[in-house]
Amino acid sequence: MTLRSQLMIATACLSLMGVFGCASGPTKTATLDPSLVAASMCGKPLSDAPADPEAPKPIPLISGLASVQYPVTSSNPDVQRYMDQGLAMLYGFEYEKAWFSFAAALKLDPDCAMCAWGDAYAYGPNINSGELSAKDATAARKRVAETLASHKNLPERDRALLEALEIRYAANPPKDQAGVHAEAYANAMIEASNRWPDDDVIMILAAEAAMTARPWDYWEKGGHVALRWGGKAMHLVETVLARNPTQPEAIHLYIHLTENSDNPRRAEIYADKLGGLAPNSAHLVHMPSHTYYPLGRFKDSIIINERAINIDEGVARTMGEDPAWYGYYFHHARFVMSAAQQVGDSTTALRIAAQLEKGTTVEKALKSEWSESNLALAIQARGQFQTPEAVLALPAPDKRLKIATLTWRAVRAEALARKGDLTGARREVVALKKAREALTSKDWQSFAQRILEMAQGRVDLASGRYDLAAGHFRAAAELEGAFDYTEPPLWSEPADIALGRTLLALGDATGAQTAFDRALKVRPGNAYALWGRAQAEAKAGQSGASQASLTEFDKVWLGDKAVIGLERL
Repeated sequence: MTLRSQLMIATACLSLMGVFGCASGPTKTATLDPSLVAASMCGKPLSDAPADPEAPKPIPLISGLASVQYPVTSSNPDVQRYMDQGLAMLYGFEYEKAWFSFAAALKLDPDCAMCAWGDAYAYGPNINSGELSAKDATAARKRVAETLASHKNLPERDRALLEALEIRYAANPPKDQAGVHAEAYANAMIEASNRWPDDDVIMILAAEAAMTARPWDYWEKGGHVALRWGGKAMHLVETVLARNPTQPEAIHLYIHLTENSDNPRRAEIYADKLGGLAPNSAHLVHMPSHTYYPLGRFKDSIIINERAINIDEGVARTMGEDPAWYGYYFHHARFVMSAAQQVGDSTTALRIAAQLEKGTTVEKALKSEWSESNLALAIQARGQFQTPEAVLALPAPDKRLKIATLTWRAVRAEALARKGDLTGARREVVALKKAREALTSKDWQSFAQRILEMAQGRVDLASGRYDLAAGHFRAAAELEGAFDYTEPPLWSEPADIALGRTLLALGDATGAQTAFDRALKVRPGNAYALWGRAQAEAKAGQSGASQASLTEFDKVWLGDKAVIGLERL
């Protein structure tokens, strides 16, 4: 499993635990180590209880969600409302709330076959969930079998959807398909989409099935040519968007499909609409930032993720839950902080850093490397914006937190170098090397090596050894290019920015321009890269180009212009 997949699984599962940690329901595996089951908000593992209409927590009808309807037959109009709410929750990747909604519909009308379909479907897997447990697959299989056995005269469309789930949850799944027959299910749903090509709900279910057949593996290297399942999903989603450009889940999936392609901009016109289509669905309000971030729309990313956090807190109160760290809080907060770091918004970045630190206890961090990375990212933000004295005053992380510890060592090395204490800085680099060696994961070792290269480069830069510094920054940039895609990135800024600064110090304005341009290619709209490019263009005698870069910088910079300078790159 790649680091990116592990992080996304943990993101989704830990977010869901923050909402429903104490509820019975489908099992959720919530750490990077698949052998561990993360503790819930109540301090004990999530229940393995099968779906039971009497067991789930009651859920009210919530307004402002995605507009979607799959018609069901019932004498009670609230059954249709809960069925639609369940689908809307699925669209917002709120799987427990979806399960609660379908269960509420079944409680009102136990004969609602498609409500039972939703109850089974909510078990997953989905693109972020990882492998479905055998116990959950058995529970879902039982629900589908009972529904088909007790409903002999179903409409063809309903029967097709239930029979597709029968395929999905059949016994003896392949080992590499997340605990279900993911590819066979995707084929069954694509067949259903061919039978009902005008049905947006079925088309989107088929697209998501194709994406779940190979989660986060949609493109060949370079992001231009779609892989098999990614291509099928793209075709289905684009077909729906062509006739219904406001279908919320089509937009949601399109953003995910394109964000790591070579053209994320194709989703922008749809992303701009999504928040207004589901104003009380926090995750859908947040989703455009998966397009905005790679396009350099960092201010917009900050705004919509702050809004998503506020929405989640409001929903928490509606649900009678604690609003602190609710729902996808950490995912949304990381977007806010990372976007703020790109444009010099120190106030926002440091505020979120403090919240991430407060919400990530040592106990949480020890159970999940994704949670621990909250602390590492917060430390990076402090290293970027705080004074050397403040950075050096940061307390050491718990020794058991290896990722946070090596990040702490790195920012200390840089702070000491900025103060001119090169002996102390080199001592921290030695400690950083030891911290890197303590990591067992090859993925995290590569990440740690990138941090080490940056720290060594900063120390060499401070000591005037520019050629050595440039070599370290080039090595860091090469490592970044090999990392799995994560959103937001695990490193605060491209190494090419530091390389550009170093090349300017060496008098290589052309090389510096190239480095800053590379940084802007992978992180468009990064204010530091824009400012650095302007300096390189000025050194090269390109006054017009330099002024144009400064104009771009002025448009995106949200910090104090008095602090921007070569020494901050």
